[in-house]
Amino acid sequence: MSGKSVRLADGNDQARHDQRDHDRSTNGCTVHPSCEPSDLRHGADPCAVADQLLGLDGLHLLALHRLDPDPDAEHPRGPLRLTVQTGPHEVVACRTCGVLAADHGRREHRLADAPCFGTPVQLIWRKRRWRCREPRCPTGVWSEEHPALPARAKLTTRAVD
Repeated sequence: MSGKSVRLADGNDQARHDQRDHDRSTNGCTVHPSCEPSDLRHGADPCAVADQLLGLDGLHLLALHRLDPDPDAEHPRGPLRLTVQTGPHEVVACRTCGVLAADHGRREHRLADAPCFGTPVQLIWRKRRWRCREPRCPTGVWSEEHPALPARAKLTTRAVD
């Protein structure tokens, strides 16, 4: 496990982990091993806290990266890149024929989001794709939808507002 040690004011060492590597559940959320819910002051789940800060119902924050700043940009720090996806899938049926759909993987959809604390935000949505199992159905493959992230859009709805 990669990490660096940080000396705290009281002289104790605490490992800080650069990589999220502890799988918490089947929805793909991960947390730092040192940030388990039992270690937090109020017992809050760090994934749930991040999801609340994100503010997009049904989407979970998977990763947060700060991109290198553009030397020509007006903002001195680089934009934030948030990677999100929906939680564990429920039973999904084809919209055309009603046959149960098969999971067909995920693809990334990049959108500009509203700034966060004055910092530009790029949202990477790992959209789930579905495939109809009925060979005669004309639907074939489709992607999941979210009200705040319109299909083929370059901006989230809150970036437009």
